[in-house]
Amino acid sequence: MLAFIQDNLSSVYDSEDLPDFSPARIRRLTTNPNSLSDAIGFLKDIIPLGPPILACCIDGLRILDSSEQSHWYQDCLESFIEVIGTTKPPHPRIMKVWLSTDGNSEALQVAVNAGWIEADITNSEGDAEPLEIDQWM
Repeated sequence: MLAFIQDNLSSVYDSEDLPDFSPARIRRLTTNPNSLSDAIGFLKDIIPLGPPILACCIDGLRILDSSEQSHWYQDCLESFIEVIGTTKPPHPRIMKVWLSTDGNSEALQVAVNAGWIEADITNSEGDAEPLEIDQWM
């Protein structure tokens, strides 16, 4: 998506709201899990600058949303889902995101409950069970 960033961002942002796209910030984005928060923040800043049509499919959330993962990691996953579900561009655009799992995902349950995303069909086993999402809009 970096290739889609305009040279002049003043048509998209006020000067005081201009995100940091410095080389130093981009260098902080590594494959090290400790850079997840930085990557999620960068994604939030770059989504509004994306192409007029953007489609993204993420499968296997049950693997990422495992109780074996640390609380910090689970918070990062929830933050990621919030960013892709709530970040809106300043201009009309089509953005479709499909989040898929064949198991339960607590992070998706949080996102649906908070209104960040909508589920087409949902099945809940009970109040203590995570939401099982079968199909997305």
